[in-house]
Amino acid sequence: MNEQVKQQLDLINEIDPKYKNKISLNESEAGRIIGVSASSMATYRKQGIGPEYKKFGGRYLYPKIAIAEFMLQTIKTV
Repeated sequence: MNEQVKQQLDLINEIDPKYKNKISLNESEAGRIIGVSASSMATYRKQGIGPEYKKFGGRYLYPKIAIAEFMLQTIKTV
C-alpha cells in the first residue's frame, strides 16, 4: 500500500470515529466520504464508475481501501 492511500485512509477514519474499526462501509457511509448521496453511490455502482464493492445478500459494502483508491483516482489538481 502506497503512502497516498494510507493518508487517504487516515482522512476517512477522521471523518467519523466509528469508521476506524470498520473494514468496509455501506452505501450511505461511502457516499458521505465521497461527498454524494447513497442513491448516487447506487447509480455509480450500476454504471460501473464508482469504487469497488462487495455484495452480501442485499447489501453493498465498499472496502475502505477501495474508497481511498477511488478518491485518489478522481482528485484533480490544477
